[in-house]
Amino acid sequence: MAAITSNVHRGLFVGDYPLEDWQAAGLPKPSVVTGIHRTIKQAMIVRKLGALSGRDFSGVKKALSQALDM
Repeated sequence: MAAITSNVHRGLFVGDYPLEDWQAAGLPKPSVVTGIHRTIKQAMIVRKLGALSGRDFSGVKKALSQALDM
């Protein structure tokens, strides 16, 4: 699970990815997927808010790979 923030004016950190298709993902404001990742139990998921576009998902994977130095 990755954290997403609408605070797009903060400095970007390693692993962060500014979403290009945030509206198509169902988000109300421009957003950044942060390099903060967690493992959670499926029971903790209450509802699905949206889904990333293929372009944004690829960008998030690339940012995560760079953060992990892969």
